[in-house]
Amino acid sequence: MKKVKRFLTIVGLCFLLSCVFINAAPDRCELEAEKEVLVYYLESPSDVETYPILLAIEGSYVAKRGPSTVLRLHELLSSEILSWGAALMTLERRGVDGKDIDKDTYHYYNVPSQRLADHLQLVQHIRENPPLGWNGQLIIFGYSEGSLIAISLARRTHPSACVAIAGCGDQRFKKYIWKLIQSMRSSMPWWKRFIISWWASIPKDRAAYNARCDMMKRDPDHKKWWFGATFRYWADALDRCEADDFLTLPCPCLVVAGSEDVECESTDRIVQMAKDNGKDVTYMRVEGMGHGALDPQWKVLDGVRKFLQDKHLKVKCYFTCSISLGRQDLSKNDSSGL
Repeated sequence: MKKVKRFLTIVGLCFLLSCVFINAAPDRCELEAEKEVLVYYLESPSDVETYPILLAIEGSYVAKRGPSTVLRLHELLSSEILSWGAALMTLERRGVDGKDIDKDTYHYYNVPSQRLADHLQLVQHIRENPPLGWNGQLIIFGYSEGSLIAISLARRTHPSACVAIAGCGDQRFKKYIWKLIQSMRSSMPWWKRFIISWWASIPKDRAAYNARCDMMKRDPDHKKWWFGATFRYWADALDRCEADDFLTLPCPCLVVAGSEDVECESTDRIVQMAKDNGKDVTYMRVEGMGHGALDPQWKVLDGVRKFLQDKHLKVKCYFTCSISLGRQDLSKNDSSGL
């Protein structure tokens, strides 16, 4: 009898552990868009009848890593978002379907304006075809470049809340990149600055930088590269500024920035302007943090959860588990700030 009880106890423990550590794969869904098929993923919690949806928008492509699936981000966030009682939704970039990647299609369409347009189509699609159990609440969550897209998307779609992490400011992207280049150069020894300037064609002064930007705008080729992205990407991105969208957001917004990130002062200014204009903005400024806001040591997702609770969105109140070391890898791989 004791052996039977021991066996049942072991079986029960194994079942509980499997519930904790084994996540079901997200549902793969398709959306027809301009002769292209957009692939998105939706993963909903199993322990609630209704739930909000958190749409997570990833940061920019970094050449050193190579094109990759958004499942990389989805899998890192899913256990924590689901534990809040919320569903997680992510959208692949064009040319990507899991591990199947068409690099030429990817690089041609991988520009901020196209990413915004595709996410707009996704939001319209789920509102016209609501998933079973969705309570209608939509949270738009973006990291790095994804936060710029999230702000513009929220301005156009009126979600329940917006979360902008490490990517909100009052200046054009062109100015931000120049500040990033200056920051990189100032932290390098002279010999490394020389090599970088020669090998990667990094401009030495503002005039050379402006000339480089003008040249890429005249020749937006998706097969030519500079500073980790295609000329086509830079031609689309350099003049973008989401300040006007941010100052007219129709929903509560959480802004997260690190004191050591490039141009954190730009985020300080835009947040203060929004508050002066009476906007519902919560600011989480983390001392000592750089661009890697998804590193677990900064507990940014705990701040996101608290913000959503404070805004009376239906997320659970118990303490959430920490994300695996992979989230640190994510922050490092997307540290360019693009």
